[in-house]
Amino acid sequence: MTQHTCTNCGNVFTGHFCNECGQKLTHRYTVVHVLHEFVHVFTHADKGIFAFSKQILLRPGVVALDFVEGRRKRHFNLFQYLLLVLSAATFLMIKTNMLQQAMQTMNQASQLDYSSDMLRLQQKIGSFIQQYTNVLQFIMLPMYGLFSWLFLKKARFNYAEHIVLHAAVLANTNTLTVLTMLLVLVFPSFLQAQLLISSVLSLAVYGMAFKGFFNKAWWKGVLLGFTGYLCSLLLLMVMSAIFMAIYIIIIGGPKNL
Repeated sequence: MTQHTCTNCGNVFTGHFCNECGQKLTHRYTVVHVLHEFVHVFTHADKGIFAFSKQILLRPGVVALDFVEGRRKRHFNLFQYLLLVLSAATFLMIKTNMLQQAMQTMNQASQLDYSSDMLRLQQKIGSFIQQYTNVLQFIMLPMYGLFSWLFLKKARFNYAEHIVLHAAVLANTNTLTVLTMLLVLVFPSFLQAQLLISSVLSLAVYGMAFKGFFNKAWWKGVLLGFTGYLCSLLLLMVMSAIFMAIYIIIIGGPKNL
């Protein structure tokens, strides 16, 4: 049999794969090969991004458990996917001006008489959060993991593995955001319904994810997910309040807007 020298580690091997590092026998790139690699990333049956999107939507907890228990080769990289879908969701939120419109809807529903300074402050904060929601969600990820780890410390999973669970949850909810935001681009009047649907679906996602990850009965999974959702929502509200306070201090109050 023909011997080959692995271009990755230098090992001499026979066959199509290096027996040391596992790299496939390589060849010089051509245009056809580049196109094939690009299509392969998105359409490969077991690891493609579209196949992974389906899995993360239908079984976020099971996917997270697969990663934690070492069954990773069958999946697209979770954190790479999260980065991609967060970027897409952020772009669409900016494109549809979702957060600003949501704030206007809440202001109208509350019927509170905000001053012009406070409205400008709200708009500036909303604009910042909308523009950097991908960064902010990544910052929140270890905090979400910390909350669930402390609450479920008797479970067999460590802190880092709880972060993986919440990465799968965020991947799911942001995939849903992308799909619903695409509808908003086509049907702008759908925005208010999208906000309500997203809230309801987020609660369902937490229940589904916690049920699959902790391998609990449905009612226990829903209870754990509901608790996790409330903790995450509370943490988000607290962090938003802290950010607003810091922002006001930095700019010296609403009068300096």
